[in-house]
This record gives sequence, structure tokens and C-alpha cells, in this order.
Amino acid sequence: MRYDWGDRHAERIVLGRHAGEFTGTVTFLGFARPMEKLRLDGGNLHFEARSQESMNGETREAVRAYAAELRGQAPGKVLAFRMQTRGGFGSHAPIEFAARRVDASVAAGAASEASAAGATAGD
Repeated sequence: MRYDWGDRHAERIVLGRHAGEFTGTVTFLGFARPMEKLRLDGGNLHFEARSQESMNGETREAVRAYAAELRGQAPGKVLAFRMQTRGGFGSHAPIEFAARRVDASVAAGAASEASAAGATAGD
């Protein structure tokens, strides 16, 4: 995924269900963050993730709000996301990207290869 400052990172979204509740993690700059305020609204998915930003000895919290809708027909279905960051240092333009379902064994192998080769995902 390409961020508004130009960096590209292969990010991962993992969704699951535990004790009747939806749970998940989303990576930001390659580090997994827990999904907060996760909810499904019809065919739409909404959640937030938090991280800390530091500059000149000061640390601030940034919150990334994600909204996604299912688009397309099988086998080409994608989750079309829009991510908006608030807080932290400075303002960020909303980022739009698409996520595709990947078999867990394929995703684990791709993550290992990307890490070893320094590869990044497209936007």
C-alpha cells in the first residue's frame, strides 16, 4: 500500500471471530495493531487502530479510522478501504486501497518472502 508521504508497505488485515465477537488486527508500517470499535454494518466494515508517533522527544497518539465495502463478483471480490488518520503530527489525506482474500498458507509464505527480499505491495 502507498501512504500519502510516498512510502510503500505490504500491509495485512486479519479478521476472525472469537466467543461470538469479531476480532482482528491490521498492520501499519508492518507492525500489527489490534482493531478497536470493530463493527459490521450490512456489507460494510468499520474499525480503528492506534499507534504512537514521536518527533523531537514528543510522542502523540494517532488514530486510523478504516471503512470498507465489499465490491465485485467472485472470484475477484475485494474490500475497498478508505483510511483516515487523525491526531499525531500533521494532517494526512485519506488513503484508498483494495484488500483481497489470501489463503492463510499463501499469506504466511508471501510475508516471509517479502520480509527477506524487502519487497512491498502495490497500491
